[in-house]
Amino acid sequence: MTRWLAVMLVAVTTAAGLAHPASAKSDVAAAIVAGVAGAAVGAALSKNEHKAKRNRKAHFKPAPGVTCFDYQAACYYDDAGFSRSWTKRIYR
Repeated sequence: MTRWLAVMLVAVTTAAGLAHPASAKSDVAAAIVAGVAGAAVGAALSKNEHKAKRNRKAHFKPAPGVTCFDYQAACYYDDAGFSRSWTKRIYR
């Protein structure tokens, strides 16, 4: 969802920039808006390193003693059961 929102933000920003005639002030404003949009896209795409590296049918260990299962979108302590804090950190 976040990636889709970031792509749409860039598309709307680009379309808005192309719709207005260029002038010195609008070029500066467009450059500032593009920089902010680029920073937002970069932040959205790099928010969670685990999401980019996962296979949807796999499980992985983000920390010793914790296992997360993608098909359940849940994390468990190896010896104590469900981990609400790790689940929230990884999948939200």
